[in-house]
Amino acid sequence: MESTWRKLRIDNQMANQHSPYSSFPHQVVLQEASRSNSYQASSVPSMVAGFSPPHQRQYISSKESIAVNSTSTSVTGALHPRKLRKVVSSKYGNIFLIIHSDFRRPELLTTQEDPPHLTSSLRSRISSRFAMKKICEVSLLLLVLAISCRGQYVPPEATVMPLYPKGLRMFIPDEDGIRLVAFHVKFNEDFNGLEAGTIARDIIKKRDGRWTYEDKTTKLKPGDTIYYWLHVVYEGLGYNLVDQQYNVTRYYNEDGTPVKFNYNPEENRPCSASLTQLKVPEAGGRKVCTGELLFEDHFDNVNESAWLVNERFSTGPDYEFVIYKRDNENVKAVNGQLQVTPTLTEKTYGNRFVRYGNLTLEQCTGQKGTEECNKQALGSSILPPVLSGRLDTSRTFAFTYGKVEIRAKLPSGDWIYPVLALEPLTEASYQGGYRRDPSRFIRIAGAIGNRNFPCNREERGSQVLTGGPSLLSESRWNTMRKTQSSTPWSEDFHIYQLDWTPERVILRVDGEMYGRIDTADAFDGPFYLTLGVAVGGHVEFPDGCGPAYFKPWRNLGSKAIYNFFEASNQWISTWKNGPTTLLVDYVKVWAL
Repeated sequence: MESTWRKLRIDNQMANQHSPYSSFPHQVVLQEASRSNSYQASSVPSMVAGFSPPHQRQYISSKESIAVNSTSTSVTGALHPRKLRKVVSSKYGNIFLIIHSDFRRPELLTTQEDPPHLTSSLRSRISSRFAMKKICEVSLLLLVLAISCRGQYVPPEATVMPLYPKGLRMFIPDEDGIRLVAFHVKFNEDFNGLEAGTIARDIIKKRDGRWTYEDKTTKLKPGDTIYYWLHVVYEGLGYNLVDQQYNVTRYYNEDGTPVKFNYNPEENRPCSASLTQLKVPEAGGRKVCTGELLFEDHFDNVNESAWLVNERFSTGPDYEFVIYKRDNENVKAVNGQLQVTPTLTEKTYGNRFVRYGNLTLEQCTGQKGTEECNKQALGSSILPPVLSGRLDTSRTFAFTYGKVEIRAKLPSGDWIYPVLALEPLTEASYQGGYRRDPSRFIRIAGAIGNRNFPCNREERGSQVLTGGPSLLSESRWNTMRKTQSSTPWSEDFHIYQLDWTPERVILRVDGEMYGRIDTADAFDGPFYLTLGVAVGGHVEFPDGCGPAYFKPWRNLGSKAIYNFFEASNQWISTWKNGPTTLLVDYVKVWAL
C-alpha cells in the first residue's frame, strides 16, 4: 500500500528567528560539469545539519543513491536534474527533504499522519541546531556530494530477445539483494536523459532466476534499434544502467530458441544479388544482397544465442593438448572484448589430477559417449594439462563465400597458437549435434606464441603471420601464405581480413594484401566461424627442425602429451613473459 505524502512548509521567518545570519540559502544549484554527469554543489540549506550527523548524510535521487559528507566537493553519478531527496529516519517516520535546482524553496515530505505535530517538532529541532556553536559556519553550509559506498554496485547487463512473429523479452539474471528491476525502452530513438520511454515497466518478482519483462505485442523489424536503460533496486538502494542499445538482427521463439533471422536489407534499399549463400535456419532461401552485413559481434557479452562455447576434449587431426571448457576463466567478455585464455588443468582440479584423474564433462558439446566427453588418465596417456576456450557459430551461422574481418590481439607464450578460422559445416552440427569435419579449414590469421621457432633455416616464430585454406592431406606451412613483421603479432591489435570467392582466397592484414590462393572444390560448401586458443598438438609445430630449437615432444610419438607435460617447467616460464590471452574486439562478415 502506497504512503500518503504530506508537505511541510519551512519558511524564511522560521529559519531566521534563530539564525545569526540575515539570509538563508533555500536552494542547491547543480551545475553540470561534464558529459559524465559530474555535478558541483554551490549552495545547500544549512538546516540540513539539524537532521543528521554532518559526516554522513544520505541523499537519494529519483533513481540513484548518493552520499553526502563534509570533505568532498563534487558528485559523480546519474543525478536527477530537478531535485535531491534527503532521507531522515526518526520516531516520526521517514522525512524527505526536497531541494530544488530551480530556486524554489525547500520542501519536506513525510508519511506521518500528524503533520502539525511533526512540523512543530522539526521546527524545535532546527531552532536548537541553529543556535548551537554557530553551526551555520560557512564550512558547514557547503555540503559535498560523493558516490556512496554502495555506488560500486553495477547492475548486470540485460539480454534482449525480439520474439517471433512479434513480441519482446528482456531480462537480467537474479543476484542476491535485487528487489526490483525497472525496464525503460524506446525504439529507433535514443533517450534524452532518464525518460520513462515508450515502455516503462517495474518488475517486482523474479521468475526462473531472472527479472524479466515480456510482451506479445511489440513488432520489430530487422535493423530496428532498441534503446533502453535499467533501474535496479539492490539492497534497498537504486542503481541505473544507462546508454544501452540492441540492434535487431535475429528473432527468438517463445521457448527461447533462436529463429536465427539475420536482418534483411532495408525494405526500399536497391538489392543486387550476391554470390554469397547463407546456411542458417532462418535464411529460408531469401536473396542475399551485395555488400550486406550478415554477421557482427562487438562482444559486449558472450552471446550464446550466436556462439556455441565448446566444452570437449580435443580431437584429430591436431589433438591439441587442451580441454576446451565453458568456464569464465577461459572464455569471457570484458570491456567490449572477447577474452580466451589458456590455464593449467591442475590449477583447477588439483595436483596429480593430470596423471591420475578421471574427467567427465557434464556440459559436453562433443559427441556423447566418446572421448570427446570423458577421459581417464592411464600411464603415459595423461589428461590434457591445459584448459582453454573455443567458440563457434556451427549451430547459428554459416555461409559460402564472403568477406570476414576480425580485429584481434594474438596470444603469446611457447606452444600457444590462436584459432581464427572458418571450419566446414556438417549436417550433424547444423541439426544441433557436434560433428567436426577435420579434413579442411580456412585460416583467417595465425601466429604461434613462441618468440623464436627456427625450422630448416626458416623462422616460424611469433613474427610470422600465416593464413589461407588447408587440406588434411597437405602441409599447412607449405600451402598457407605468410608475412613477417619486425615485432611479434601478439604485441598489438591488428585487423585481419579474408575475402573468399568461388575462385580464390585473398588475405590482408591492416589493409595490406599479403596472400592470394586459388581454392579447390573442397572449399565450395558452407563454413562457420571459430575463435579460440590451442596449445601444442600433433600438427601445428613440425618435428625435425634441428637442434636450434628444442621441442619436448614428437608429434607421432606415443608419449607426446606426456613429454609435453614433463617439460612444463620450460614452457610455463614463457607464459609469464607476455599475455597468453587472445583478445577479439569484433568480428564482421559481409556478402560479396
